[in-house]
Amino acid sequence: MATTHISDAPPRTVPRATAPDEIDDIVDLARFSAELPPLREAMDTAEPFPHVVIDDFLRADIAERALADFPTPTAGEWIHYKHVTERKIGRSQVAQFPDVHRMIVDAMSTPEFVGYLSRLTGIPGLFADPELEGGGLHQTQAGGFLSVHTDFSAHARHPSWARRVNVLVFFNRDWEDEYGGQLELWDSNVERCVTTISPTFNRCVIFPTNERTYHGHPRALDVDPGFTRKSLALYYFDEVEDAANATNARATSYRARPQDSAIARIMIGADNILLARYAALKRRFGFSDRFVSRLLAKFFG
Repeated sequence: MATTHISDAPPRTVPRATAPDEIDDIVDLARFSAELPPLREAMDTAEPFPHVVIDDFLRADIAERALADFPTPTAGEWIHYKHVTERKIGRSQVAQFPDVHRMIVDAMSTPEFVGYLSRLTGIPGLFADPELEGGGLHQTQAGGFLSVHTDFSAHARHPSWARRVNVLVFFNRDWEDEYGGQLELWDSNVERCVTTISPTFNRCVIFPTNERTYHGHPRALDVDPGFTRKSLALYYFDEVEDAANATNARATSYRARPQDSAIARIMIGADNILLARYAALKRRFGFSDRFVSRLLAKFFG
């Protein structure tokens, strides 16, 4: 169950371009606020862990523009996440986003929206990440996937920032189940998939980030070349004591499913070791996934 401890303290956020009176042009906060009690109940009782699904999340015209202007895999610079446990591309530099996506990120980073997230999740003191560490625009191409995992717990460049909440918004028109790509939520022992959520157009999924929130879309995407699974991922943090957070920091941790082969299990285990070391290096030296992606592209093409 989600912990209920609503705080009246204003959330910490990074100033953005979107003014408070413009937020409702992006997301319908009035509707979300009116629906807060049933959404809180839905989140608290959801299985296998607290989460909520909100359809028609963005204003219709904004969602349509976000789909129409979503950058293609060949447009601009993308971070390539390509290893044993995932295969996707991402873009986290907000300055490189199309205007409509910058507007969405701005609106979802305001005190008004972040305050709503605190009331919904019961987690006080949330704030947005202006660097979109690990988040931003994501695309999965044919054959791509994201293995079942729990997320990293500490920001690479801010030792006192503890990751608390994931917000995913999907931009996939006429999505069919046979494509794969459903968001799967697994039990805490990764023995069974309890809930599947189709990544349909203008759908938002919100859930807390902790060591038990196993999720992913592990089935390889079965789509025609050029067709992609599109999403925006924003992560929200609170601030804790530096040393404790750095000491207890978790890297993204992938888990094998019951149906995975022995070889797959060995490869996932090895990948976790490498990812943990990579995360430690990121925290120590402050480099970004974008920098590493460029470096790998230079050496491996």
